[in-house]
Amino acid sequence: MSGKSAGEGPDIHVQKILARFAAGDLMEAQSDLVDCLKSPPKSAASCCDLADIALSLNQVAIARAFLMGAMTSAPSAYRPNFLLGLVAWREENYTAARECFSFAARLPGSDATSHYHLSMVCEELGDLAAAYNAASRALEMEPEDADYQNQVACVLTQQGKHDLALGFAETAHRHEPEAPGFAWNLAQAYLQQGRWVEGWSHFEARLAFLDQKTERPSCQRWSGNSLDQKNLLVWSEQGLGDTLQFSRFLTALPAGSVIFRCQPEVVSIMAKALPQIEVISSIATLPATDYHIPLLSLPGLQGYEGGSLPTSIFVSEAKPTRTTRLRVGFAWAGNKNHPDDARRSTTMENFSALFSTPCDWVSFQKPMLGALPAGMEDRGSRLGNFEETAESLRDCDLVISVDTAVSHLSASHGIPTWLLLPFAPDWRWGLKRDLTAWYPSMRLFRQRAPGDWTDVFARVKSEILKIL
Repeated sequence: MSGKSAGEGPDIHVQKILARFAAGDLMEAQSDLVDCLKSPPKSAASCCDLADIALSLNQVAIARAFLMGAMTSAPSAYRPNFLLGLVAWREENYTAARECFSFAARLPGSDATSHYHLSMVCEELGDLAAAYNAASRALEMEPEDADYQNQVACVLTQQGKHDLALGFAETAHRHEPEAPGFAWNLAQAYLQQGRWVEGWSHFEARLAFLDQKTERPSCQRWSGNSLDQKNLLVWSEQGLGDTLQFSRFLTALPAGSVIFRCQPEVVSIMAKALPQIEVISSIATLPATDYHIPLLSLPGLQGYEGGSLPTSIFVSEAKPTRTTRLRVGFAWAGNKNHPDDARRSTTMENFSALFSTPCDWVSFQKPMLGALPAGMEDRGSRLGNFEETAESLRDCDLVISVDTAVSHLSASHGIPTWLLLPFAPDWRWGLKRDLTAWYPSMRLFRQRAPGDWTDVFARVKSEILKIL
């Protein structure tokens, strides 16, 4: 940050804000930023300094206001254009952000950072070729930068070039072994290729990204030692689907020594399926225990190296042979807060390609997103906990869903489930097969090109018609 107004000498107001921000007086600095908007500095450099501080304080509108002033006097300068890209990124206006970063990258004074940010926004927009070119350019300019190595790995993964991606992910982690983001990406790359032992060794990095509201036990972390006369708290730390999927690893723990703390929605269904374990809600007070361990750490601790998996803890009751029209449950979107939700979820409009088949379609989408076609049954909106949902799913002959808790719940109960996957799916689904060891009743339908759901639904429709 310059701290000077070019051609005017020191700007006392700007200097005061810079000093307060540097000293950690953030409330005062923010208040001064608001005051400074009434009479902003004339130099582009000072306006950019203040916009930078505003972005650090997550005051995006204030940052944009200062940058408009900077653009008035320096419309072709690198820094205000780059910062405007950051503002558009924060506003989730990715098209505008791309334009800003692309323009900034061509200006005198640009550096690898502009290409790096251009790559990330192109990836967000689904233009993987442009994302790769920009990331490669950043890496060409600074070959030892771990962030750029990691970004190349992320784009290659989205392109399905997993072997190449792994090499860049390994390099990024080697350069900065303490960075949890690099370790987490490397863990996923190993696990996706079935390299379980190497994957589990980096898998703990995921815990660095837990929601800050997640309450963590203060007792000692369990390392697999004997629980004789001791007790263990296992706690859910990811989504509902993860809890359903990984609960199978609880069955190897000694009966009478384990407390399982999970989401309120699944407490009743878990308690019935795990009578040897005390199941409590995650909104309940943390109990006093000798040890704790996160749920998804169990397979690594138990030494799972591939091959057969423990079976699901849920037992499906036998169903009579269908004598009426095929009843198909479906869900098209998962938790919107999931970091990869834009790629893994689809739309009800895409699902409508299937509705012309002579089936009884039942929606398990929750929350409901838009209106269903007339006459279609909506069960998702009226179902409460997962015990009720599982009972309702048993009434279906087939469940078709993207990667959500609904798909895990139906498949874990042995219900025929067709899972719709993006081109670069989560590591647990592997890379090529249309079956999965996690759920014998599940069939996988993968995108053949990034973002292409049309082909997926065409194949699904063809398979439905074969079983009618």
